[in-house]
Amino acid sequence: MLPSFNHEDFVEAAVRSVLEQSYEHLELLVVDDGSTDATPDVVAGIDDPRLTLVRLPTNRATHPRNLALERATGALVAFQNSDDVWHRDKLAAQVEALADRDVVASFTRVKIIDGSGAPDPGTWAAGLFTHELDSPAAWLCRFFDDGNDLCVSSAVCRRAAVMRVGAFDPSLFHLSDLDLWVRLAGLGHLQVVPRELTSMRIVGDRNVSAPSEATLRRSLREHAQVLERFTQPPVYRRLPEMFPGLLDDTMRRPLRLALLARHCWERRDALHREFGDRLFTRLLQTPGYRERITKRLGTHIIAEFLQARGRLEMVTHG
Repeated sequence: MLPSFNHEDFVEAAVRSVLEQSYEHLELLVVDDGSTDATPDVVAGIDDPRLTLVRLPTNRATHPRNLALERATGALVAFQNSDDVWHRDKLAAQVEALADRDVVASFTRVKIIDGSGAPDPGTWAAGLFTHELDSPAAWLCRFFDDGNDLCVSSAVCRRAAVMRVGAFDPSLFHLSDLDLWVRLAGLGHLQVVPRELTSMRIVGDRNVSAPSEATLRRSLREHAQVLERFTQPPVYRRLPEMFPGLLDDTMRRPLRLALLARHCWERRDALHREFGDRLFTRLLQTPGYRERITKRLGTHIIAEFLQARGRLEMVTHG
C-alpha cells in the first residue's frame, strides 16, 4: 500500500518499483491523500491490473494507510512511500523471511538517496535504520530508550498482527510507525534482512520528518504518547524481558509499574522522567494501588516520587 501526496515528480518511480518486483503475486493500493498537483493523474496513467488508485478529495481527512489496510486482501502487507524506491528483490526476500511464523514483521537495510536517485549519505538521515536486534525485548528496549530505528517503507508485516494491535494510531503524525513497531514487538519478532533493498529519498525539507524545531516538539510529544504503550498489552507482558534485573514475572501490576516509574525518574532525559511522573501519578489515583505499592516498597517511595517531581522539567514549552 502506498499513500501519496504532492509527489508528481517521484510517484511513478515509487509505483513502478513495486509493480516490477520479482515477487509478482501482489496488489498495490495507492491512496492519494488529496494531492493538489498531478500525482493521482500520474498513477492513473500506469496500466497494471494489480494497481488500484483511491483518490481522497481532502488532505488528512482520512488516514490513508488505515484505509488501505481495510481494503487489502493479502495475508502480508507492505508500506511504500510515494517518494521511495524498492529494489526488485525486496518483497521476495521478505516473504522468505516471514516463512518463520515467529516473525511478525520484516524490514530491510536502507539506502539514502537524493532527488535524482543517487546515493546521498550526507543528509540528516545518515546513520538511521542500522540496527539488527535478535529479540522482541531488545527491539523494545531500543524503542523505549532511543525511539525509532526501522524504516516504514522497508516494512512487510502480517496483516492479521497489524489489525490485532489496532493498525496505525491516527492521532500520531511523526511517530505512527514507531508506535506500530512497539505494539508488533509485543506479539513477536521483528527481523531485518541485511541488504539495502529499500531506498529512502531525502529532498530538502519535503520530508515530513525533516529536522526543525517544530518537528522536534511534535516528536517529543508523540514519543511521550508512545511510551504509554509499554504499560498496555501486548507490550506490558514483555517488561520483565526488557528489565530483567528490575522486574520479574511474579510481580503484580502495581509493583511492576511502580518500579518502571522509579526507573524513569532516575533517567537523565526529561522525556522519560515526565513519563515516570505521569505513570506513578496514575498508580496513586487507582484505588488500592497506593497501599499495595507502599506495602512492598515502603512509604519512602512516596518521598522519592515527590523529590523526583521537584526535579522535573517540562518536556516541551509553548
